[in-house]
Amino acid sequence: LEMDKLRNQYETFQRGQEQNAANQVDEMLERLKELARRQDELNQRQQRAERMSAEERRRELEKLTRDQAELGQRAEALARQMEQQRQQGAQGSQGSRGSQSSQGSQSSQSAQGSPRGQQQGASGQGRQGQGEQARQMRSVSEEMRSAAGDLGQQKSRQASERGTRAAERLRDVERELRSGGPDERRRALGE
Repeated sequence: LEMDKLRNQYETFQRGQEQNAANQVDEMLERLKELARRQDELNQRQQRAERMSAEERRRELEKLTRDQAELGQRAEALARQMEQQRQQGAQGSQGSRGSQSSQGSQSSQSAQGSPRGQQQGASGQGRQGQGEQARQMRSVSEEMRSAAGDLGQQKSRQASERGTRAAERLRDVERELRSGGPDERRRALGE
């Protein structure tokens, strides 16, 4: 009876964690989508700036430089959030493994052959995937900062190329996160 009660509490807690993780992934996906949309807008504004008079072009490039730098900061903040969630998920996974192993010692199944043991292995792989996505986001952020620098030096072509690459990478990260089902998304957060 006591074990059933503990198991029910654990499962209730686990469902709450799963819902929280799903919400975090959804929020991240929206932020990625918004960053990609804004980067596309900046790229279009850069193209329009090419057709402006010299003075108008200079003013527009100054605005674009500020906007591009802000977008780079947002990408960097999202990369930090992804890394932080990965680390928190890893710590949470280690804590739940400890409680699972104490419960598991009372059962005759080995951890490797049990579904939980397999889930723990998959969870580790998800954390690695999340770490890769955070690295990709840092790369996007760097690309955006470089584009802002190029705009500041009035190197529109290079800035446009960097902006296009940044938007493509943002969509890649979004696709990777979106392509996983609910379990894959939870693992991506390290849970």
